[in-house]
Amino acid sequence: MTSQSALVPVNWREVLSAKNRLALVEQGFLHIPAIADQAALEAMRAAWASCLQEPDPDFAKRGNNDGPKRLERQAAFRPCLEHPYVMSAVAQVLDGDVALFGIRGRDPRRGSGQQGFHVDSANPVPPDRQSMANAFWMLDDMDESNGATRLIPGSHRLARIPGRNLTHREARHPEARKIQARAGDVLVFSAHLWHAGSENLSGAPRRIAMAHFGRRDVVESSIRAMAMETQPAYG
Repeated sequence: MTSQSALVPVNWREVLSAKNRLALVEQGFLHIPAIADQAALEAMRAAWASCLQEPDPDFAKRGNNDGPKRLERQAAFRPCLEHPYVMSAVAQVLDGDVALFGIRGRDPRRGSGQQGFHVDSANPVPPDRQSMANAFWMLDDMDESNGATRLIPGSHRLARIPGRNLTHREARHPEARKIQARAGDVLVFSAHLWHAGSENLSGAPRRIAMAHFGRRDVVESSIRAMAMETQPAYG
């Protein structure tokens, strides 16, 4: 048995209601309203703006994911890793075995943000062992006008990735749900749930701090793989 993750409340199994636990298991997502108050939102927005002032050679390449990276280094974003209800929801998806990949921002500009349905891992997983999870912290209101996140409920239990007919930008699915949320809400979902961004039609800001988690062996494997990629080649 693995030890308790430092990111997970000791009583995580008792924090969520039975209804919300079931939603995460069967539907694959949970929309939690009014988690961040106005003071926390203002601090996050200020830290976000400050990060954008730092040189980033990859910024122009990110397209749909315009926004700062490595937000976990900013004190204002510590609540993304410490809120007991949110982290209990993440723990529910990952059976309490939680490690952090990182936190990055997404703020699609007007006319961008549209994505095909995808998952965050190329490897399908069995329904009872989800290996990655996301917690999206809304820094602005989100609706159809500025690019709502789309989810296909229950698709995380299919043990496969979306077919090619769903991965192009204009793909539609009859069971897809567009999530409408207010600033301060959090959306927790399995990273194996089929999901996609929508086009920002209005140009209104739609900043999301995306906290990405995985089981510890998955995160450690990813870190080792990245380390190998950055090692210099000799000979």
